Amino acid sequence: LPPTPDHHRTPLPPTPDHHKMSLPPTPDHHKMSLLPTPDHHKMSLLPTPDKYRTRGNERPREVPYDGACDNHRSLRKRSPSPSKVKIKSKEQKRPPLGNGSTTSNGKQPDLLSDHVISQREKQVRFGKVTQGYLNYTAIVPHHLRNIRDPGTPNPEHPYSKRCWDGLVRAWRRKLHTWDDPAVALAERGKYTRNNQDLKFFGKLNKVGEVVVPLGKVAVPSTESATELKDS
Repeated sequence: LPPTPDHHRTPLPPTPDHHKMSLPPTPDHHKMSLLPTPDHHKMSLLPTPDKYRTRGNERPREVPYDGACDNHRSLRKRSPSPSKVKIKSKEQKRPPLGNGSTTSNGKQPDLLSDHVISQREKQVRFGKVTQGYLNYTAIVPHHLRNIRDPGTPNPEHPYSKRCWDGLVRAWRRKLHTWDDPAVALAERGKYTRNNQDLKFFGKLNKVGEVVVPLGKVAVPSTESATELKDS
């Protein structure tokens, strides 16, 4: 493109002085001046005395308390006086029990008498002659039982009467579910992966049916039945 001739250019007129914007000078009373900080506001770091300095791994010396903070007791934690500290002697400690059992008041239970043990053994024998116990022992061997299966309570353990009655009641209730093995196995399969342990050891087939012979309850004589019920 050829250059534009000068007579085709439109010159811009100069801006008049009254259209120019000028900032008036800031008055002195609007200017901000930083006053020098007075000496009493300045923080001066005093040199540390030699007795407070540490060199290398040397522990700092303990400064004795001079009582300057007695008016600010909340800032200083005081240790209790030796007379107020309760020291537990060995005689006050309760000796550990051999069987790990205690009564409701925390004392070691008394040993059971021979009569109480014999009465509790009768209750255990009465539960072992039921059809539920025979089905349970025939299907579930001892090494496959878990904490949710019926567990025979120990008649020689020094349980209280209330605790023993509760254990026997819970044990008999669980044995009663084994009167029908199909119902008991369905309930047991909820926490044993569908009774995989019994199938592995040949107690059940792949379908879940019992393949071992079940015991039958022998009809006890009248005297023995009366003796067990009286216990």
